[in-house]
Amino acid sequence: MKIDMHLHSIYSPDGQIPPDELIDLAKNAGLSAISIADHDTTEAYHHLPDGPSVEVITGVELTTTHLRDITVHMLGYFMDPFHSQLLNEIEKLKEARRKQAAGRTLKLRQLGFVFSDRDVERYAEGKTPVGPIFAMAILNNPANDNDERLLPYRKGGARSKAPYYYFDKDFLQEGKVAYYPVERISTAHAIKLILSIGGAPVLGHPGEKYDKDDSKGDINAMATAGLCGIEAFSSYHTGEQVVGFLSLARRYNLIATAGSDFHGPKVKPHIVLGDISSDYSVLDKLRARIPR
Repeated sequence: MKIDMHLHSIYSPDGQIPPDELIDLAKNAGLSAISIADHDTTEAYHHLPDGPSVEVITGVELTTTHLRDITVHMLGYFMDPFHSQLLNEIEKLKEARRKQAAGRTLKLRQLGFVFSDRDVERYAEGKTPVGPIFAMAILNNPANDNDERLLPYRKGGARSKAPYYYFDKDFLQEGKVAYYPVERISTAHAIKLILSIGGAPVLGHPGEKYDKDDSKGDINAMATAGLCGIEAFSSYHTGEQVVGFLSLARRYNLIATAGSDFHGPKVKPHIVLGDISSDYSVLDKLRARIPR
């Protein structure tokens, strides 16, 4: 009984697949349970089909800020997806996303990239644009064809496997030239919020931000704050990282979870739903950590 605890639907700013199609894909992949953990929204849970063919665990992926202004994605499972406290924080995060989009637009144009507001809106499909959406508008604009900075993302380039995703990581994340900081919920507060409304907080794809040895103690600090689990098995991680994060899970008494972070074929075409999975017993272990 395999489960994939980290899928994104069309309600994520960079997701592409409707919830009912995600469920069908999960069934075809042989999964018994999934979680739709969209970025800063639980809208997908208004659109689930009646009697889904696989078990759906409620989830969300909150964009938080940890020590040294590091952006950390905190997964939450099992809680009421429409709890008033959660929806209140989600609204704040959506406003932060809107402010960041405006700031990114300015910074990217200052760097000389050419793109139109109309193209950004078209690729965003009515949602607030995030990094990969700006990448689409830039990489698909002929005015940027001769920009040598974009060569790694073109066909045959070192970053061409997932060009929009990697452009976002290389230009728009913290420490990069087009980074635009905004105030967000702290990681510790997100952990406490999820616990307080009957959920289990899990650190998403830690290898994106942290080393497998937790040399600065950030993951230890999250565990002390009440973190229940760590997504040790992830499409972001090498085999060596998986081993390291499994060791951290034992050291900090965390449940090791698995999630593909599937978005669809555009943003992360290299990720296949269900390729990263774990045993169903993980759900029982996480449930046992939720305060009663």
